[in-house]
Amino acid sequence: MVQSGPAKDLSIRLRNSFLRVSDDALAYNSEGNETRIFVDYPINVF
Repeated sequence: MVQSGPAKDLSIRLRNSFLRVSDDALAYNSEGNETRIFVDYPINVF
């Protein structure tokens, strides 16, 4: 988390997941690996 400057309170998270399935499930779910980036930047509206 950034503590000062124009990007104050900005936070970035990276999440990675791997899905392993049996051969029976490969027909409908062959690739379940994901990498997600979460960026949080609070904005005061009122």
